[in-house]
Amino acid sequence: MYKLSMPLVMHAGKAYVALQTDVLDKLMPNLLPLCFTLLKYWLMKCSFFLVKLI
Repeated sequence: MYKLSMPLVMHAGKAYVALQTDVLDKLMPNLLPLCFTLLKYWLMKCSFFLVKLI
């Protein structure tokens, strides 16, 4: 299983919103690893060599 984290934080005045923990993980936990896995699968179907991602 993949563990991805996105340290993107949005600031609005004194408040801040951590995009992954406050938004994405509440909608669907582990959404980023799922998207990454689906992206790799799609690239493999398009004859893209995954070694190029490294």
